[in-house]
This record gives sequence, C-alpha cells and structure tokens, in this order.
Amino acid sequence: MEDFARSLAAEVEKGFNPHFSQITALMTTQLPEADPRFPELGSFLTRHHEVQTAAYSNTFYFGKGTTQAAEAAKKISSEYRNTDAFANATVTDVKDAFDQPLDGSNTEAKES
Repeated sequence: MEDFARSLAAEVEKGFNPHFSQITALMTTQLPEADPRFPELGSFLTRHHEVQTAAYSNTFYFGKGTTQAAEAAKKISSEYRNTDAFANATVTDVKDAFDQPLDGSNTEAKES
C-alpha cells in the first residue's frame, strides 16, 4: 500500500502538477457575448460557461483529491505495517484517513 501511495503522489507531482496551469488557462478562456438577436447562441454560451466551470472545478480538485487519496493510503499502510493493510483496515479507518485535511490541521476546529 505504501508503494501505491508513493506512486499516486508521484503521478500528481510529475504528471499532473506541471501541466495544471496550462490546462486551466485553456479552460478559462472567455468567449464573447452572444448577439441578442440570436437567443440560441446565448443559451449555448450560458450552458458552455456552466460546463466550463464544472470542468475547471473537477480539474482543480483532481490534484487535491488524488493527493488526499495518497496520504490516506500512506496513513493506513503505516498503521497496519506488520499486517495485511487491505484485510485489517476497517471502513472507519479508511473514512477517517480521507477526512484528514492535507495540511494536517483539524477540520472540525476550522468549522467551529
């Protein structure tokens, strides 16, 4: 599981992060306003903007989410180092590992 965590983190670091700004720059290209005499184009551009925003959000959170998955795998692996981590980790252990913020701070304290 540690190998999985390392390879997942390395993929984000080497395969995703170097291209992130280029990808997001292309995704945030603004299209011109539609001619009001062409309402179908206006509807298309509205929907295009909604999809563009969703795609940008998914791209933005992919790196964070994948890093969080790697950290969760690393944590579970370290807690079950001398056992079969896949067999001994409980669903609660996995959920708790994913609930940890990436910076190591307590999310409950921030929400209060």
